Amino acid sequence: MLYARARVKLDLGQLDAAQQDMQAYLKARPLDASAHFGLGHIYLQGLQFDKAAEEFRQCLTIQPQQTEGYYELGQTELEQDQFQAAIEQFQKTLARDPQHGGALAGMGIAYFKLKQYQQAEEWLVKATSLRRTTSPDTTILG
Repeated sequence: MLYARARVKLDLGQLDAAQQDMQAYLKARPLDASAHFGLGHIYLQGLQFDKAAEEFRQCLTIQPQQTEGYYELGQTELEQDQFQAAIEQFQKTLARDPQHGGALAGMGIAYFKLKQYQQAEEWLVKATSLRRTTSPDTTILG
């Protein structure tokens, strides 16, 4: 119940209440990787980057194959201008899901911030190409 309530409060933008419920849930179930991921997401939304990174790392310690944990950790690093660290996390994401649009775009953004423009362009083209190949067909049939 606490987990579900925390998710609802997060969706409603009630970060403090969501955080309290998720922390209470984790006291009862400290090895729930999804709850650590959820709390990390709450912290990330609240711009508490160090706490977010800690929770994503905890999630990945419990469940190392959790692709989204690497992606969110990369986003956390990107938000803190830790571009090389972000790239490393996005690479881990892409090793598990080569078509992860967020990680592809994140790679492009990180390389752009590092002023490595050719690499940035390559990653951003991959991200936008993926978008075009996975979007529903919007042509009008006559």
